[in-house]
Amino acid sequence: MTTPRALCIFQEPASDAVLAGCDEPRAGQSPAIPIVAVAFSAVMHLAILGSASVIQAMNARRGMQPPIGTDNVLHIVFIALVLAQCGLVAVFLARCFWPLYVKATAGSIVLLILWLLLSVTLESLVQTPIGAGAWATCLILEAVLVWLFVTAIEMTLDYDLVARRLRFRILHLLILTTLIAVGFGAARIWAARDGYELANIRSWIFYWPIQLAGVVNAILTICLYATFRLARNWPVRSVLAAAPLIAIVFAAPLIFKSLFPQQTSVTEMRWLFGSEGLFLIATLVPMEVLRGHAHILK
Repeated sequence: MTTPRALCIFQEPASDAVLAGCDEPRAGQSPAIPIVAVAFSAVMHLAILGSASVIQAMNARRGMQPPIGTDNVLHIVFIALVLAQCGLVAVFLARCFWPLYVKATAGSIVLLILWLLLSVTLESLVQTPIGAGAWATCLILEAVLVWLFVTAIEMTLDYDLVARRLRFRILHLLILTTLIAVGFGAARIWAARDGYELANIRSWIFYWPIQLAGVVNAILTICLYATFRLARNWPVRSVLAAAPLIAIVFAAPLIFKSLFPQQTSVTEMRWLFGSEGLFLIATLVPMEVLRGHAHILK
């Protein structure tokens, strides 16, 4: 027997079968929710970039040397935005229903764009092409780690659904190996033109700090995603999201300082991880709100 339309609004908790008989959203679930979610993301991004711009302008007006780690805040925030987008792309690809070869192609294109942004804007990479290879491995490492762990989280929630997303064929393996071969071949040719060998990338002074930064960024993305995906109410989500963000912002720079004392600025690292965490929250929160809203409207 079909549930009467009027009862769909007041029944709590509502099941998917009940909601399927409703053509309109429940009371309290306004169609304006997607607009609010998008507005939240826009305000958060503008607040982060605006704060960095204000600090940058204040440093420029002082006419003196600013404190260590605050002379190029806007550039650090830009790098944090690029790294946050790398993690978010991996999250999106892990959750979408596209075929694997389409995911691999789309992910490769986006990572290439992000890498080009870093290569063009970081003066050290323009002067030292071998550094561009280090950042390329950093982005790939972060994306792969996030994709694997997000997939594992989704499999714990709905194994059958994720298994349908991960249908694997020989064609997928062929395309993936081809992309990897083309990427390494192009990188080798490009490096050889400037007198570098790919094997020398690991000897670059900033190689290992950058790779560790990629791992830390991946951990931050995974922790925030797991918080918003697994926790059931927003007060709990807020507390659980703040905990890893604060821990990484304060603890990770100290770890970097102990491992790489000559290549680490604690202030810059805190700006980097803090800004990235806020960029991730600014996107993951609306993503979860819209997911819940779409589920309610089914």
